[in-house]
Amino acid sequence: MAEENKQKISGRIIAVMQMKTGTSQKGTWASQEYVLETHDSYPQKVCFEVFGTEKIQQFNIQMNDEVDIMYNFDAREFKGRWYNTIRAWSVFKRSGGGQTQVAAQNNNVAPKASEQKVNDDDVPDLPF
Repeated sequence: MAEENKQKISGRIIAVMQMKTGTSQKGTWASQEYVLETHDSYPQKVCFEVFGTEKIQQFNIQMNDEVDIMYNFDAREFKGRWYNTIRAWSVFKRSGGGQTQVAAQNNNVAPKASEQKVNDDDVPDLPF
């Protein structure tokens, strides 16, 4: 069995994009994108998506939320060009010195204890 490409990233939500909806052979679908900025010495920005109305409502991600996300990534080709998708499947909202598990759903597998730990290094926001 192939190893899954599960990843974790932490930061602050700096943009909440408009929800996209549509209809496929399986029915209606919804997707919403967010931009997270890390607290690294040189902050990185990452655009990720949450797929499914239920998960969008359950995660309830808002501007300026401090979050840890667990995600999978994938790439697909369209007309000779490749596109990446970063899809969050679990979101942990940080509040004060701890975190609240909003959801951890991936084939009904609970996150490992090591995935629930949060590094509480307080890195001040840079002015730029």
